[in-house]
Amino acid sequence: MDKLGEYKKQIGKLLLTTNGTLLPDTKLINSLIALGDFVQVNISNYGIEKSPKVLDLISILEKNSIAYRVINYDTGDIHYGGWIDFTDHTLKYSSEEELLGNAAECGYRKGGNLAIVNGGMYICCRVVRRIDLGIIEKNDESFIDLFDTRELGERREIVRKILNAKYTPACKYCMGKRSDIP
Repeated sequence: MDKLGEYKKQIGKLLLTTNGTLLPDTKLINSLIALGDFVQVNISNYGIEKSPKVLDLISILEKNSIAYRVINYDTGDIHYGGWIDFTDHTLKYSSEEELLGNAAECGYRKGGNLAIVNGGMYICCRVVRRIDLGIIEKNDESFIDLFDTRELGERREIVRKILNAKYTPACKYCMGKRSDIP
């Protein structure tokens, strides 16, 4: 966490997402405090039964002046109208034109947020899942290895390529994060 602070200018904003089932330890809280405005904790609230620590987490974040956002999936003003169904993992598009149109409207592609999972950086969590299921390959088109030992210039080029791509191989199997799809 502390190392990320060295790259504030390049990253812009660090968004951490939790489902409200765990509380951060003192070391993590201190790291978040040190990162200041650079970090925001997004709390997905699925209700007291599935997200039992949400209120305690909010209290800790407020007490330590750490920015947060509660994304409600339980009652009231439900984020994206509720659970986002990305459907199954079958091929969704028969033409590149259709694929480009969907990818252009996807919140993950438009948002510039990256998912970091097990030492890898991905354009979205659906890429991670499709790699885990063996639907797409884990390669330089879909994955950035944060522990890669290649030269810095080569690693930067991989990051640029993924960020500038109109879509990733996983997008062919996805409806995208869109509010206009029932």
